[in-house]
Amino acid sequence: MNRKTFGSTALVLALLLAVTTLGFSPAALASGDERTGRLSVSGVGAVEVAPDQATVRIRLSHLRDAAAEAQAANAAALQALREVLAALGITEDDLKTQGVSLREEWEYVTTERVFKGYRAEHSIAVTVNDLAQVGPVLDAVSEVSGLTIDSVQFGLRDRREAERLALQQAYAHAESRARILAQMAGITLGAPASIVDQTSVQPSLPLRSLEASAAKLVAFDAATEVFAGTITVEARVHLEFVYDR
Repeated sequence: MNRKTFGSTALVLALLLAVTTLGFSPAALASGDERTGRLSVSGVGAVEVAPDQATVRIRLSHLRDAAAEAQAANAAALQALREVLAALGITEDDLKTQGVSLREEWEYVTTERVFKGYRAEHSIAVTVNDLAQVGPVLDAVSEVSGLTIDSVQFGLRDRREAERLALQQAYAHAESRARILAQMAGITLGAPASIVDQTSVQPSLPLRSLEASAAKLVAFDAATEVFAGTITVEARVHLEFVYDR
C-alpha cells in the first residue's frame, strides 16, 4: 500500500471512529420527518350578499354600403346613447369601451357570395351604481338606433368585507375538520405550519344576466323590471399541521 492510499484509509477510519464515539447511529442521522406526521385539510366559506352595482353591456351595430357611413351611423348612435344616459345621471366616467370593429359583411345567396356592406360595431359597458336605475336605463337605451343589450350583470363595488367574512368561514371550517380528525387519531395539534389561500380570483360576479334587444324592450308598454337577487362570495383555505408521532 502506498503512502497516499494509506493516508486516505486512515482518514476514513478516523472519521468513523469519531462518529461512533459521539454516539451517532444511522437511525439518528435519518430525517427527523420520521418522528413527525402531517395533517392537511381544506375548508370552504361562502357569504350571500345583496349586490350594489350593475353593469349593462350594450352593443351598437350598423350596416352601411360604405365603411365611412357605417362608422358615422355608429358615432351618431353613441352620441344619442350619451344623451339618454346623461338624463339619468350616468356620466361618461361610467362608460367603458370594450371593443370596436369595422368589417365587411357577406352572405351566400344560393351558391353566390354577395357583398352586403360594412358593419361597424362598438361594445360598451355601462356601470349603474343605483340598482333602482337599471330598469330605467334599459328602457332609455332602447330608443337608440342599432343598439342591442347583451347582458346585465350584478356585482359589488367593494367586495373586501364579503371576502373577509368568507375567508373567516373557510379558515374556521378547515380548522374544525383538522381538530376532529386529530381527536379521532389521538394526536395533539398546535398552530398550523402552513396556511394557503386557495380562493380563485372571481370576476364581477355575473351571477344573474339579462339578455334582450332594444327592439324587444320597445315592445313593452310597462317599464322594465329587473330583480338583482343576491350573489355569493366564496373562499377556500388549505391548512397543514405538523404533529409528533
